Amino acid sequence: MSTLENIREWFFYADNDYDTVEILLGHYPLQLEIICFHCQQAVEKWLKAYLIYNGLDELSKTHNLVELCDECSVYDENFGQFRQQFETLTKHAVIVRYPRESRITELNMRKAYAFTAAIREFAPLAEMRAEAFAETTA
Repeated sequence: MSTLENIREWFFYADNDYDTVEILLGHYPLQLEIICFHCQQAVEKWLKAYLIYNGLDELSKTHNLVELCDECSVYDENFGQFRQQFETLTKHAVIVRYPRESRITELNMRKAYAFTAAIREFAPLAEMRAEAFAETTA
């Protein structure tokens, strides 16, 4: 599989997570934990796509967005500005999947969604997406 195909595949799965969030936002009662989980998953996969794009062959098997942020910051220091939000969103990778571990409020969920939407449009990721998919639309 070529690097671009690999990146596209990561985007496909990340975008599926993001699309799932948008669908779930239209259903009531809101599934706060599941929405937050899919927000974290989308961001994790976009960051991993970015690392592949920058030549990293061996991805760490982590759900920790701060670790991924630090790795992405090697290529673009602007990722560092989101370190606090990455730390907050990382918590949604695991604890939301188990009873009594999660205390998500609707406000927490809305913040997670807003941050995920912002990261989706964050310039380094948006530019990479455009480049990765440019040859498929040409």
